[in-house]
Amino acid sequence: MKIVRQKVFVANVSRTNFVFVKIYTDDGFEGVGEATLEWKTLTVVAALEELERVLIGRDPFQVDAIIEQLHRDSYWRTGAVFRTALGAVEAALLDIKGKALGVPVFELLGGKYRDRVICYANHWYFGASEPEDYAQKARAAVAMGYQALKWDPFEATDLEMDPRQRRRTIDCVAAVRDAVGPDVDLMLDVHGRLNVPTAIAICRELEPYDLRWIEEPTPPENIDALADVRAHSRVPIAAGERWFEPSRFLEAFAKKAVDIVQPDVSHAGGLGETKRVAHLAHAHLLPVAPHNPVGPVMNAMTLHTSGGNPELLDLRDCLYGRALAQGARPRDAGLRGWRIARSHGAGPRCRAHRGSLRTVPVRTVRRPAVRRNDQHARRRHRCRNNAQGELKTGREA
Repeated sequence: MKIVRQKVFVANVSRTNFVFVKIYTDDGFEGVGEATLEWKTLTVVAALEELERVLIGRDPFQVDAIIEQLHRDSYWRTGAVFRTALGAVEAALLDIKGKALGVPVFELLGGKYRDRVICYANHWYFGASEPEDYAQKARAAVAMGYQALKWDPFEATDLEMDPRQRRRTIDCVAAVRDAVGPDVDLMLDVHGRLNVPTAIAICRELEPYDLRWIEEPTPPENIDALADVRAHSRVPIAAGERWFEPSRFLEAFAKKAVDIVQPDVSHAGGLGETKRVAHLAHAHLLPVAPHNPVGPVMNAMTLHTSGGNPELLDLRDCLYGRALAQGARPRDAGLRGWRIARSHGAGPRCRAHRGSLRTVPVRTVRRPAVRRNDQHARRRHRCRNNAQGELKTGREA
């Protein structure tokens, strides 16, 4: 069996462009992976096209050898773009191998530890602006069956928070906690926007609300800063979505910078690299909650990686907002908890339908480099629904 060609598909889904890669073999087997990288669509597409030259003619069963060669042959070995492209190619190769052997991908990764994976909800709060809005949407998410909710109540924060911003954040968290009661887990995502003293101060102010974790309180490039925050916070600290190789996680573990580890299956370089990170976390007795804010193939990639992880905490589920808008129930969209089925390849419902992808417009979004210090700026940015930028038709890349 040899690889004969590769195709990349791009389609916009409201907040970002989904990027899918499909690899074809001369025996008729096809594999699919996902390389979605927010606000870097064309860049990651170009990276995939460069990798294709090495793939043609190779045996797709030699997954580790191919990925290692692609990694070692690249002078620029790290970073989100290259690692995301690499992870998508690896997923497609594993998908081909699983289909050819008649086994699901989790069996190729060592088998499963569990039959079900619990999901927490994200994006459930879109459209909310005041504490009472968040409370109402939180009650709706819990009514769908979720027992854990994550969101970003920090608005247009940039390194520091003035007293008004702090009050709005505290009021929002208090309203959600009051709405859902003490038995629902709450997690906050700062997206790496605070400096050390501000992060420590807000963590202390949020202690009464029994948070499961605060995610990325400081920028991801400085692990020492994160360790400083963790040393002064009683709220557990989660991070890892913007660390791109196992050595960065080892540094974080050595400096005791995190309580919950969050590798992104795509951006960390694929299923194999994520499993290596999970094994390192297991050796340090740290739980793993894989990061995944993007598309359906990434959901399957994350699911199959997580099924074989002994330290799994739970998975992020970003399908809630779209499913709720369409009136779906949890059992309709598979949102209440993924079951690891005896499916072949990367997982259930992972076929890229070329015709349907062509009907979805692709948007080139210009994301602001610096957030305005305006309490409503971030909400307006979200509600524009990617309105800025050049609108193109859906396409094969």
